[in-house]
Amino acid sequence: QYVPLVIGGAVMNSSPLIDQAMAATLGSGSVAQLAYGSKLVAAGLGLGGTVVSTAIFPHFSRMVASCDWSGLRHTLLTYTRLALVAGVAAVVLIVTFSQPIVRLLFERGQFLASDTDAVARVQALYAVQIPFYILGILGVQLLHAISANRVLMWVSIGNFFTNVIGNYVFMRVWGVPGIAFATSMVYFLSMVALLTAVWKRLGELQRESVAPHGPQA
Repeated sequence: QYVPLVIGGAVMNSSPLIDQAMAATLGSGSVAQLAYGSKLVAAGLGLGGTVVSTAIFPHFSRMVASCDWSGLRHTLLTYTRLALVAGVAAVVLIVTFSQPIVRLLFERGQFLASDTDAVARVQALYAVQIPFYILGILGVQLLHAISANRVLMWVSIGNFFTNVIGNYVFMRVWGVPGIAFATSMVYFLSMVALLTAVWKRLGELQRESVAPHGPQA
């Protein structure tokens, strides 16, 4: 399980570098806009992802160890609803107040009002990923618990290519904000793939646990 996890992690961690390299083709200041626009969302997701992972993985692992597949499905649905509510609320707040947030955090010195407008658009589109990212974390932790890291590797590879294609398409339409939007779409597709794989695997494990094991001696 270790090798697929390392490969998947290496591929996913290369995405910010790809984003910056593609932003650099959009002209002076584009990389800075992307960097400033991602700071708040990245910090929040980093903290939130750590908290969710730390809290939920032992819980998932105990349920897997006891083969409580029905309970695991119910728990996943419960956490999914909570994550959606919290994530959508965060998106609404950041999108609504994106300009005041950027102005408060960054607008001083050589960071001008025109920079605030540009960075606020990037930040708002980065924020769209929040519920998808949180739900993806749930899927990742459950796949860890059921020793299905190979799925994570293939999803990460798919994310890499989707990110490159999405960047290319959307940056031609919206410029730097298009790269932020592409990132959010990558996390949406990743969430769908992860939760689909989880749900399918849980169904298989539940069927295996109730299947007859042949005639008894």
